[in-house]
Amino acid sequence: MSARALPNENGVYDPQECLTLHRDAKGWCGLPTAEIKLIDLGDYWLWATGFQMMQGDCCGSASPLSDMHGRRAPTRDAAIDAAGEYLRGRIETRANESIDARRIVAWLDSLRPAQPDLFARAEA
Repeated sequence: MSARALPNENGVYDPQECLTLHRDAKGWCGLPTAEIKLIDLGDYWLWATGFQMMQGDCCGSASPLSDMHGRRAPTRDAAIDAAGEYLRGRIETRANESIDARRIVAWLDSLRPAQPDLFARAEA
């Protein structure tokens, strides 16, 4: 990153990257089922999460991408791992009763394979 990004007046950054699990509903214009927002600030990465379930009690949560919330990681991969663990902890107990929770868990599992070396390209 060439220049350090600056937060808005409330200390919130615009994400450089947003990993999103879109809601599987034709014409849906609301919140995604889940998202992980990321920004590289040079010395560290910030991450923030959000999710919204549409079954049961319609549980949901979102956090701003800011230094005040202390969600830092040394690398992009570490940020995705930490955000995934945080989201998983918030929704995993609902996986038996919520289709959205099961979709989020499956999506999190797909973000970073358990054995990434199996998916690396062989160098010629």
